[in-house]
Amino acid sequence: MLGVVQDIHDRKMAEEALRSEIAERERIQKVLERSEARFRNLATAPSDWVWELDADGRFSYVSEKFLDIFGTEPADVIGVPIEEWRDLRSIALSDFQPLLDAIEARRPIIDLELARSGSDMVVRLNAIPIWEDGEYAGFFGISQDITELKQAQKRLIAAEKFASLGTLVAGVAHEINTPLGISITASSHLEAKAKELGERTVSRELTRNQLTSLTAVIQESAGIILKNLTRAANLVQSFKQVAVDQTAEAAREINIFDYVGEVLRSLSPKTRHTGIDVQLSGNRHLVGTTFPGAIAQILTNLVMNSIIHAFDEGAPGRISIVVGERNGLAVLRYADDGKGMDPETASRVFEPFFTTKRNTGGTGLGMHLTHNLVTQRLGGELSFRTAPGEGVEIEIDFPLT
Repeated sequence: MLGVVQDIHDRKMAEEALRSEIAERERIQKVLERSEARFRNLATAPSDWVWELDADGRFSYVSEKFLDIFGTEPADVIGVPIEEWRDLRSIALSDFQPLLDAIEARRPIIDLELARSGSDMVVRLNAIPIWEDGEYAGFFGISQDITELKQAQKRLIAAEKFASLGTLVAGVAHEINTPLGISITASSHLEAKAKELGERTVSRELTRNQLTSLTAVIQESAGIILKNLTRAANLVQSFKQVAVDQTAEAAREINIFDYVGEVLRSLSPKTRHTGIDVQLSGNRHLVGTTFPGAIAQILTNLVMNSIIHAFDEGAPGRISIVVGERNGLAVLRYADDGKGMDPETASRVFEPFFTTKRNTGGTGLGMHLTHNLVTQRLGGELSFRTAPGEGVEIEIDFPLT
C-alpha cells in the first residue's frame, strides 16, 4: 500500500472563512432587501442613512453612511442597545427620550429632531415598528442630517427680527419728520417776529397793539415748538428703549403695562394711518423681571400680522391688548376683530415659512418666531383661537421673577 498524507488545515480554514463570508453577504443582502422594502413604507421621506433595531432594541443593521457620520465601526454599534449607544454618543437624554418612548410603545416616529451634545449637528428621524407574522420584530428607521437646514432657519429668523426692527426704524423716521418740520417752520416764524419786535423797539415805532400782537405770536410759536419737540422726543425715547431691548435681549425689571404702551407708541407710525384703533387696558401696576426685547418683538409681530392679514387696506378695525395677572404669571390678551382664519390656516399658523401672503413678500416666520419667543425666551405658553369672520384671540402667559 502506498499512501500520501497532506496537511489541508489551512485550506479547510480558508473554505470555512469563505463560507462564512458568503453567508454574511447573503445575510446583509437580505437585510438590505428587507430594509429597502421597509424604506418604501416610509413614503418618500429623504434620508442620509438607514438603521434597524431588533426586538430587544439592539442595532441589527446600520448603513455605511451611519458609520461615516458618527465616526464609528460596525462592532461599536451592531448588537448595542440603542440607549447605551446614546450614552456613548453623548446625545442629550431630553432630546432622545421621545425616541426611546416611541420604541417602547412600538409606535411610528415622525420627524423627530435630535441634537448632538457638544455639536451643531441636528438629525431628523423617521421610523416604523417591524411586524413579522404578527410578532414584533424591531424597528426600521431612516435619518437625515438637517444641520444646514436648521442653521439656515436660524439665519432667516434672525433676518426676520432685524427686518421687523428695520420696519420700526423706517416708521419712526417718517413719523419724526412731521413734528420736526412743524418745529422748524414755527422756529423760523418765531425768529422773524422776534426780530420785528426788536427792530420796532429800537426805532421806538412799537405801538401797544403791535406789542400785544407780536407777543401773542411769539408765545404761540414757542408753544407749537415745545409741543412738537416733546412729541418727537417721546417717540425717540420709546423707540430707543424698544430697539435696545430687541438687540440686547437682556432681562430687566419693567412695568408691563407701561412697557407695552411704549411698544405701541413706537408702532404708532404703522397703525395711525390704517383706520385700525389700538387700545391698551388692564393692570397698570404689574411689575416684574423678564425679557422686554422678546415682549417688544412679540407685540410687533402680532400687530403687523393683524395689519397685513386681518384687515383690508384702509378698512376700519380694532386691536385690543389687555395686561393682567393670574397665579403669579403675567398675562397678555391680544385680540383683533378682523377676518379671522379658516381651520386649515389656523392649524398651520405657527409653522415656519407658512404664509398666505407669499406673493406680496410674506416670509411666514413672524408667527413662528412669536411662538418660539413665548415658549423658549419667556418660558411661557400661548393659546390661540380664531374662526372666519370672528377675528383672532391670543393669550400669552409668562412668569415674572
